[in-house]
Amino acid sequence: MKFQLTIKMQSDWHVGAGAGRRGDIDRLIQRDTDGLPYLPAKTLTGIWRDACELIADGLDSNGISEDASTSWKQWVDFLFGDQPAIAKSPVSNAPQPAALSIRAAHLPTCIKDLLQHRARHHKSAHQALQSAFTFIKPGISIDAKTGCAEEDFLRFEEMARIGTVLTADCELLAALTQDQQQAACTLLAAGAKVVERLGGKRRRGAGRCQFKIDWPEDAGFRQTAWDLLARDAPELPEAPSDQTKDQTNSLEIRSDQSGWQRISIALEALTPLVIPARTIGNVVETLDYIPGTNLLRLVLQQLRSLGVDLGDAVARGDLLVTNATTAIADQPGQPIPACLFYEKSGGGLTKGGTVYNRFCEPEPSSQLKGYRSGYVEFTKPLETLPGYQTVDTLVGTHNTIEDQYQRPTSEVGGVYSYEAIAPGTFLQAELRIRQSLYEALRQKHPNWYEKLQGHHRIGQSKKDDYGAIDITVKIIQPERETYTQTEDSKPTEKLWVWLLSDVLLRNEWLRPTASVEDFRQALQQTLNAEGDDSIQLELSTPGEGLVSAMLRSHRVESWQTQWKLPRPSLVGIAAGSCMVFEVTGTLDPQRLRQLELSGIGERTAEGYGQLCFNHPLLSEPLSAKKPNRKPEEALKSQEAELDTPPPLLSASNRNSDVFDYARLIEKAAWREAIRRAALFLASEGDRRKEILGIWIDNERDEPSQPSMSQLGGLRSVVSQLKFNQKGSVLSWIENIRDKRSNKWDGTRDGLGKIERLINEEEHIWNQVRNALQNAESNQNSLNYPLLQELTLTETGDADLKRELWAEAIQVVVYACIHAHKRELEPIDREQETLVGGAGYGA
Repeated sequence: MKFQLTIKMQSDWHVGAGAGRRGDIDRLIQRDTDGLPYLPAKTLTGIWRDACELIADGLDSNGISEDASTSWKQWVDFLFGDQPAIAKSPVSNAPQPAALSIRAAHLPTCIKDLLQHRARHHKSAHQALQSAFTFIKPGISIDAKTGCAEEDFLRFEEMARIGTVLTADCELLAALTQDQQQAACTLLAAGAKVVERLGGKRRRGAGRCQFKIDWPEDAGFRQTAWDLLARDAPELPEAPSDQTKDQTNSLEIRSDQSGWQRISIALEALTPLVIPARTIGNVVETLDYIPGTNLLRLVLQQLRSLGVDLGDAVARGDLLVTNATTAIADQPGQPIPACLFYEKSGGGLTKGGTVYNRFCEPEPSSQLKGYRSGYVEFTKPLETLPGYQTVDTLVGTHNTIEDQYQRPTSEVGGVYSYEAIAPGTFLQAELRIRQSLYEALRQKHPNWYEKLQGHHRIGQSKKDDYGAIDITVKIIQPERETYTQTEDSKPTEKLWVWLLSDVLLRNEWLRPTASVEDFRQALQQTLNAEGDDSIQLELSTPGEGLVSAMLRSHRVESWQTQWKLPRPSLVGIAAGSCMVFEVTGTLDPQRLRQLELSGIGERTAEGYGQLCFNHPLLSEPLSAKKPNRKPEEALKSQEAELDTPPPLLSASNRNSDVFDYARLIEKAAWREAIRRAALFLASEGDRRKEILGIWIDNERDEPSQPSMSQLGGLRSVVSQLKFNQKGSVLSWIENIRDKRSNKWDGTRDGLGKIERLINEEEHIWNQVRNALQNAESNQNSLNYPLLQELTLTETGDADLKRELWAEAIQVVVYACIHAHKRELEPIDREQETLVGGAGYGA
């Protein structure tokens, strides 16, 4: 059952990133991949669990009847999972996973869509709006003895604004009865009522919030069944067992070595993905692909839900899932061959530099560097260099809070970091299944493969901040041409081999091996399937300055998911390794095609052992080929065609929290733009003269025109200005004209310009617009986003011009008077020196 949690922040709040910006901010707020504040799922889970534990403790302490076998505390553990890190006795059973999945809480989609469009078309406006979501709050430390601020304790913290509205997707993963679902939802609703604050400094006023759960309409239970909490807790669901296997039917299909049916699996990372590679200290590093091991489990689970068990087919090698690698030109990217090198100063494939194939081209005089990561486009014609792409990753830092001290400690896990594949990454894999098995499945379920489509969870920490993916599948027709250029085979020829995934082999002592000789023997044995030994492979003798094999080893740390304990490591030849063999005998092209599809070595069903023969990337020189720019240009043009601006937030939703929050953000962005424009307008005397008519005349005894006392009066009366209350300023102007007009005679029509500034409401906005971006090329400006580009609501431009009109005039007048005074100070000091010197001489 899926539902949504809405969090409205009723005060400023801070969920820290655990870092600062040197010389600027001591504590930065945590932002998502769009650069916006958000609430991590682990933060929400911890706060919500604490609240539910408080409720459960109160209910259980009220007394449990003798007939009750379940406590509410057990329901909390069922919903949020066991905590083996704080267990006081040895754990004898496998930790219970959480039955509740809580995703991170992000800003509303309508606001994010507007900002993403600005990021593509108005980057400066996007940056200005991003900054408006937070503000900098200064803080000090008070000495307990003196009651004064301590020295060197001034700090600056980034805070998100009050009124923030965030939504989180939640899901109950367990299969529950109606009564059990009612109990779980009631307990969660009670916990949500108890939550009052979250984040940093929540005990000092920050982080006040309100949780609201939006249950699905078709849930079929009472949303406020508080009377359930007055009774004993219902029985917990039974733990899943292996009995599900008895409820499935294994397809009795004899392996006939028929052709392969290939199904494309396209994945989009909706959240960061953690695919553990290794753990170094408190940092978990990720792979840049999703192993077929993870996807195979997902495929088998979905088929079991249809009542089909394909375990025997996996054991026979009739079904396999390849690794999901980054998608390039709507194809799975393949690990870049290790034989490709590039000039270190040229940049290689990423910058259009020269690339060398060391199987065919000797090392030039310039320094070369080999590729150790990245993926290339898997295309046969090599008119240009292939497309090259790497996988973007990010690092998220988390902590585990110990209840007693209310801070992270090493006893319960402390601070740790996850490296993860960035959200928005597109990956592709293939499901390959024997044609006979595919047809048998179609007879049982015509569109069985569509069961794989939709949202799924994969990888580590997949119940909260990580692991959400969206899968789409399609049948691949016709079968892909493979690169086995052996139709005109001769008795002796060369065979180029490119490993597309790790290959797991064992030597004669049954130990894992990464030796080229062991691979040669395994490949030769596989090609001689009939046992006639007609084909012999020998590692090619390279020419002068060339190489014939480029191999690397790779180690994958295997993991027991249920017990969360390590399993034996998987050591083999790394993906991207390549080699050249001399062949004695006649190669069968069909046999090579089948080997490319089925793989070689151990655990091929999990994507290991994938390889390719005679690809042009290995057999042709590359230094003369030009870089491929067509895919990038096509992608940009396609994005430009499809990119239509999202609508501004409608004024009909004025009472909604989202509209109010958007108005708050755009108002903050406008205020910052007005402040910058005011400083720009006040920075030069000519601009001050144009706006207020004030200037400095060095030839007069009183250089300030008008005097500073008059400007002080102007500042005082302008501070009382409001949009519908201009009378005080206009009365002051008339009073000056009637009684003290001589004080303003030296100005450049100062009173008239001030009067125009007050009477013509658009005049101040024209001045601000010209300061931000002047339409005339010969005029200086800030090149800052216009106010219209900082607007998020439909009526924001008109509403904010009325609301901020008086404030804009006040800020500009204050800035001009302040700059005028600063420029006048050196002249005043010089006159004081002259007067003092004359008096001393007399």
